[in-house]
Amino acid sequence: MWAMFNDEGRISVTYGGQPNQTAAQLEEIYGNNFIEGASDGSVNWENTWVNNGVLEDKASLTATWDSTTVVADGVAEIVLSGLPVPCTAIIDHEQTVVVTDGSLEFSADVAATYSIVVDEVAFIKQEWIVSAS
Repeated sequence: MWAMFNDEGRISVTYGGQPNQTAAQLEEIYGNNFIEGASDGSVNWENTWVNNGVLEDKASLTATWDSTTVVADGVAEIVLSGLPVPCTAIIDHEQTVVVTDGSLEFSADVAATYSIVVDEVAFIKQEWIVSAS
């Protein structure tokens, strides 16, 4: 089994390949990075990344919220701390926030339920749901 990955190590697709096929041949055909992995089902490709040419399991995010509800006044905040530095958080699949200090401060001026997703290459993708009322 072959995995195609970008320069960060994020795997985008897996490919069964042909007998005796090499990473160099695949890279020439597709113009991307490839790495060979087990084809016996032992690799959880969704939770695997490529670190310096080696397949590694992604780590779990240990980030936590100080609360999962916030007053919808545009001023009150809740904080998600313990994030990787740096990382990107995506709010409601629309707004991208770059986190440079390990904490995401969230506020809302509209009462609603919000999705916060962190999908960093070395970590298992995680989604939190927070409410503003």
